[in-house]
Amino acid sequence: MRERAMDRRQLLQLLGLSGLIGGVGLVGCGPPRPPLAHLHGDAWVSGAYEHYGAAYQALQRDAEEKSQGAYAMLAQRGISALDGLQQREVPFYVRIDEAGTALSVSRQVPERLTFTAGMSDEERAQATAAWEKAREHIHTDYAEIKRLDWALTALLAQVQRLRHAIDQAIVEQYRLTRQRAEVDRGELPFELPSGVTAAAYGEVLVLLVERLEDDRGRLEMMETQLLTIALVARSADEGSASLSQNLRLVLLAVQEDSAAAELRPNDNPTGALREERLAKGREIVARVGASPDYAAWLEREESAWIEQLGSFLQIVDQATGIPISAAYGQAVTVLRGDADYLDYLELVAAFSPSPELGKAIRKGIGLSKQVREVVHTVGEVGERLRKSPEEALRGQLGALVNVGTARARAQLDKQLSFFETPDELQAVTEELDATGLMKRALPRL
Repeated sequence: MRERAMDRRQLLQLLGLSGLIGGVGLVGCGPPRPPLAHLHGDAWVSGAYEHYGAAYQALQRDAEEKSQGAYAMLAQRGISALDGLQQREVPFYVRIDEAGTALSVSRQVPERLTFTAGMSDEERAQATAAWEKAREHIHTDYAEIKRLDWALTALLAQVQRLRHAIDQAIVEQYRLTRQRAEVDRGELPFELPSGVTAAAYGEVLVLLVERLEDDRGRLEMMETQLLTIALVARSADEGSASLSQNLRLVLLAVQEDSAAAELRPNDNPTGALREERLAKGREIVARVGASPDYAAWLEREESAWIEQLGSFLQIVDQATGIPISAAYGQAVTVLRGDADYLDYLELVAAFSPSPELGKAIRKGIGLSKQVREVVHTVGEVGERLRKSPEEALRGQLGALVNVGTARARAQLDKQLSFFETPDELQAVTEELDATGLMKRALPRL
């Protein structure tokens, strides 16, 4: 086994990547050097822990900053842009491209007005008015669509980065669990620095497993925030025609959660906190070690050393920003699918929502189901409901929906709803206006 491990290192060294995997330093002619080889004793133990956590902290900060720019664009320009597009009576769709790297608004404004033989005078007049409205706003809409495309693609890019980091954290927990087992057997991946015992190194591994669990949970919450905002923005398109103002509630919820969240201190824990995290880490190591997924991974690693090339592929994956995983596949399904948006909202709710966002999602699911139960009233009652004046319709549905066009009214049973009354929408609008999103400078596109 030791001989095979050396073969792996030699192969990866040829690829120039041996210093990037498994926490092992560059391999030369002698034994592998430890990471942070300039440190010794307790300084090395603390340094190893802090060095590990810094990478996830940097990713979290950067993803938060880039996401805020996209959120600001949606808050300041995107909501009104979606509302304007809905009023044009020209179908539009928010679609993810085949490569899964961009979200964009797709619509076709007809070059010429066309009538059919069976049209009545009233239908011809309506078609003419809709065509003229679409042509009148075509240049303004082009600029607004460009802003929407930028904001939605920026959100997707951060979903990709976070999902890759989440997947990598799981694999890294496997590696650390395996190293801990090796240390328990008296096997070390490198010569420990002066003043560092095998027991101390084993504890570092356990603490890092616990740290990864916490970091992964934080990244999953951020991923859900991004997915929910992208989904609610997408629900304004022809597939649902939901009220674009719904975005205000989820944007506000994300802002409140972000303000309340604190980055976990990166210091190596001491005292009672250290013991608490060691206990939790040991539980995670035991759980991972007993899992079928870990057993399958370990078997692949031990039975076919050439599969260590997977580390090379993962590093390339990180560089290209195009992650591949089952969970990411679900995220793409949410953004690519053309089925019921409520189903997707419930799917996102099963991820890891942060506190305020979780409340907003549950409210949206509850109100949307309530509206559908009323709209699904059969026969003439249902038809009269769709044609009711806005005030009467709101009273019967018990929630705010998009009734601005005949096309939107025809899709009442496909819409998402997040507000019960206009007063509630106004209150959320005022709260969102008071956040930093409305004051943030927008990029020039």
